[in-house]
Amino acid sequence: MAMGASAQARMMGFGGGRGRGGPRAPDYSEMFGQMQEQSRTAEAASQAKYQEMLGVAGETTGQRQADIRQDYASRAADITQQQSRLGMSGTTVGTSLRGGVEREKQSSLNRLADTMQQTKLGIMGQQAAVGERFAGQRSAMMGQRMELGSKAASLRSAEYQTTLSTAAARSKEKGRMALLGRYGISQPGARGLG
Repeated sequence: MAMGASAQARMMGFGGGRGRGGPRAPDYSEMFGQMQEQSRTAEAASQAKYQEMLGVAGETTGQRQADIRQDYASRAADITQQQSRLGMSGTTVGTSLRGGVEREKQSSLNRLADTMQQTKLGIMGQQAAVGERFAGQRSAMMGQRMELGSKAASLRSAEYQTTLSTAAARSKEKGRMALLGRYGISQPGARGLG
């Protein structure tokens, strides 16, 4: 007896509903799809937080640089004003003092740059650790998916074998009943026996 493709697919557990041999093997693809979507959402949120932290570090650096420049500009102006009061405005002493203030300003800006670079490296290190955690979770999820897919295939195979065995037993029983009926033999337990 020929079977349609959809009937074969249902027997193998690929169709909707229950197979003939009992409940179908569970479909894990939707569950894993949801897990992957949650992982992508969490990873995107982590990436956004990372960008935000780098942005805050950049803004902080910019403000600190402006503060340092303003502080040293005020110092240089104070030196110029003091020299004017003392009548030394055109001397080399003022130039030397202002040069010293400029060197201090550059040193402060360099220290700030080093500190902020360390801060950014710390943020990047944290992000790398988060990325490794997400990669580990993704790898574990794929391993589980493969394991469950293998189990589901085994269940489908067992269900298919059960269906084939049941179909063969029914076919054999029908053949036996037809043969008994052809020769007019009643089967024990059948109606009409008394």
